Amino acid sequence: LPFRVQTFFKYAIIAAIGLAITEAIIHFLVAEKGLYYNLAKVVAIVIVFFWNFFGNRYWTFKPSE
Repeated sequence: LPFRVQTFFKYAIIAAIGLAITEAIIHFLVAEKGLYYNLAKVVAIVIVFFWNFFGNRYWTFKPSE
């Protein structure tokens, strides 16, 4: 596959995993721990922000060696 297509698919995979992590965190914090929904969203946003950043930094847009 061309480089741009590979990059797009890597980016989409990181984003999809981030979405799954978000849903899992929100479900766990609301259903299991009784946290308010909006507070659970804030926690998920902070965690998934780092997942997306580092996943894309070190896999999608890997620095040149």
